[in-house]
Order: sequence, then structure tokens, then C-alpha cells
Amino acid sequence: MLAESIAELMDGLPDDDRAIVALRLQNYTVPEISDRVGRTERTVHRVLARVRTKLEAQLAAAGA
Repeated sequence: MLAESIAELMDGLPDDDRAIVALRLQNYTVPEISDRVGRTERTVHRVLARVRTKLEAQLAAAGA
């Protein structure tokens, strides 16, 4: 269920956001992600927070 929710969420993300989440799931740090995607650390934090909120809402809606 969690893997399906993550896959569904990833499919709906813009390419830049998807890259940020994919790197985080590979255990890259925020500074490393920032360097790789050319976005500020603050932006990386915001994207991750937004995705986390969406995932929590999806899981809550699914009754997980």
C-alpha cells in the first residue's frame, strides 16, 4: 500500500520535484540534492515537505 501510494504520488509530480524526491529516497542529503538539481536548499526542503503532506493525506484517505 505504501509503495503504491508513493508510486502514484510520484507519477503526479513535476519532473523537478520527482527528481528531488527520488534523490531523497536514495539517501542523498538536502545539500547534495540542492547541488544536483540546481535549486536552493530551502526549495528542496519545501518540495519534500509538500510531498510528505500529500503522501500523508493519501494514506489517511486510504485508511492506512
